[in-house]
Amino acid sequence: MMFSCVLMFVKNAWPGIELDEQLNAISTKDAIGKISSPKSTVEIWVIPTDEGIVAAREALQLLPH
Repeated sequence: MMFSCVLMFVKNAWPGIELDEQLNAISTKDAIGKISSPKSTVEIWVIPTDEGIVAAREALQLLPH
């Protein structure tokens, strides 16, 4: 799972955060989805992003038109 590294940090960093392991396991890189458990004090969402496209668009804005 591509998000497991970040989620492990989040899970261990703040008290009250609980992941729903099943939701986390079935989350995909193509869809927005909530992966926190109902017991969690905050909601945790997976939001797919293509950082390469975002960086390219920002860089394009810096070029003279």
